[in-house]
Amino acid sequence: MLNNVLAIIGVIAAIFGIVIPIYKYLIDKSIRAKELRFKTYHDLIKKLVQPELLEKNSVPNINKSNVYSNPRNIYGIMLDRQIGVIFELRNYPEYFEVTKRILFDLRSKWANDSANERIIREIKYTQFYMETYMRKRFQLLRCLGFKQWAVALSNKKTRAQKF
Repeated sequence: MLNNVLAIIGVIAAIFGIVIPIYKYLIDKSIRAKELRFKTYHDLIKKLVQPELLEKNSVPNINKSNVYSNPRNIYGIMLDRQIGVIFELRNYPEYFEVTKRILFDLRSKWANDSANERIIREIKYTQFYMETYMRKRFQLLRCLGFKQWAVALSNKKTRAQKF
């Protein structure tokens, strides 16, 4: 009887000896993945709103208000890259609340210039995607990993009215 109890305790100790390091590894991996997503998201936002000079010291006087009000000026990032960044922001649902506010502000700043038509259209698509994704009725699909289905099954009439 005592041998059986000791054997069971030995088996339980061995299982804990295996399970605890695996659990710790998974927690550490999750934390690193979260930190990487945080860094990547903020790099995307930086690429979206922060202008880059084509060459160092190419233009000595930068008017920051002009740079941020027009994404197509000489100091700004290329329009196609900004469109790609806006599309990529859809992959960060944990930041949708702040992303919606950022895109709303950028859309209102850039809407006055007809040269920004493509980027405004992409902002509208992304805002619609985020609204659809966040709807309660598609929460089960999102939890099961069917994010694209949740968007595809959204009300097409609403989509047509938005654009």
